[in-house]
Amino acid sequence: GALSLGEQTALSEKVVRLHVLANSDSEEDQALKLRVRDRVLAETETLLEASADRKDAEQRLTAALPELERLAAEEIAESDYDYPVSVRLEETAFPTRTYDGFTLPAGEYLALRVLIGAAEGQNWWCVVFPPLCAAASEDVAETALAAGLSEDQVGLITEENRGYELRLKSVELWEKLKARLAVLGLEPISDFGANVVLEGGLALQTLDSWAGFLGKTPEEITFGGYDSEVYFETEDFDGFLRQLLEGSSVELVHPPLEHRCGQRVVRLYDPDRHIIEVGEAMSDVCRRFRDSGLDEEGIVERQDI
Repeated sequence: GALSLGEQTALSEKVVRLHVLANSDSEEDQALKLRVRDRVLAETETLLEASADRKDAEQRLTAALPELERLAAEEIAESDYDYPVSVRLEETAFPTRTYDGFTLPAGEYLALRVLIGAAEGQNWWCVVFPPLCAAASEDVAETALAAGLSEDQVGLITEENRGYELRLKSVELWEKLKARLAVLGLEPISDFGANVVLEGGLALQTLDSWAGFLGKTPEEITFGGYDSEVYFETEDFDGFLRQLLEGSSVELVHPPLEHRCGQRVVRLYDPDRHIIEVGEAMSDVCRRFRDSGLDEEGIVERQDI
């Protein structure tokens, strides 16, 4: 079955990631990144070895931030660099990432972040709690269970659950879909795994559950038809269009156009290639015509009513 956003969130509440960003991609800066990483990891392994859960690990790391930053700065200075360094504990978005013996799905995670210099180089990821960075691949499951992860969560990250690749892929697709929905101003209200309810009454359903409702097989469900669309109106069409064209990789059905009635619209595909139309609110169309000097009769004639 699909991995729901709720499952990913539950998993993220059990771990703390490590994220070390190099100053640049030069060979020297990348080597420095690894030395700083080793210095920080040595301290966190000792610091967190007695932590029984994520809450305790977070408290210990928060208290230790000044010392971790001091150690990172000391390593940088001993390597004859004068880069500034910042050590933070903050929520961070991660892609799906595979390590030695385990995989973590994409999503938001609490992360210990070490930013060296301009922090514009390739970065290094791992997990400081549970201490999976130091665990041998064969010990990952035992280490994760000891830190409070459920057997299902351990099965997910260690690939013991069959079909895990599809489950992780579903999280990546959901993250991409969330970005598209954000462009439309739609936020999730609740996530039931197979069903996600969005603001405005729109709901998303997984293929398997939808086919089950209809008494069909998933193979009988087809996508990408041109026979229907979901329609929205916006009172700020120009602002929506800027956000759509500048801030996303959404595929358009056609460029923005103006219908004969004067309404400006754009159509785009959702991930299953269904069509979504977003149009200028008709009240705004009339207001635009009025501001151009047309009277009521002129507006009626212009809209071909």
